[in-house]
Amino acid sequence: MEFISLKCADKLKIGKVMFGKINYIKAITIYLFLLLLGFGNVLYGQSGPVGKIIPKSEADAQFGSVLNSVTVPAAEVVDWLAQSNNYIMFRIINNSLQVLGDNRTPISTGGAQILPSDIFHLYNKSKVAELLSLGNGTTFSFEVRQNVFSITKDENTLEFGYPCPPFCF
Repeated sequence: MEFISLKCADKLKIGKVMFGKINYIKAITIYLFLLLLGFGNVLYGQSGPVGKIIPKSEADAQFGSVLNSVTVPAAEVVDWLAQSNNYIMFRIINNSLQVLGDNRTPISTGGAQILPSDIFHLYNKSKVAELLSLGNGTTFSFEVRQNVFSITKDENTLEFGYPCPPFCF
């Protein structure tokens, strides 16, 4: 009888240890999930607008000179903003500017077919509107630099957009 009760006691100890490890693993999993959820919100612009306006001189110093650009009248940018609710995306391909809105809805593509794998540069609509309100100029310059895409109006440059994909809204 003692032999059997020792075995039962051993099983109880093992059960307590395993139960403790399972709770520990569950706690770590929940913590990591919540951490990633919060990090995802930062990546996806949920904690603030996507894009930052900096002086053109700072953009030139930090990101290098412009390699390719397309100039667009500000009135056309206003029309594009009216066709999107939250986000607007841009890319230059073959010296032509292509524009998408929320959920990659085509706004101005020059008749080109847009593939899901085509990478655009995403900004909050509010940041592009803010850039529009700065200065007296009537044109926007959409620019490709060494490793970044930028939008310049007068002496202000909008940088720090997200690549879409993977960060699409």
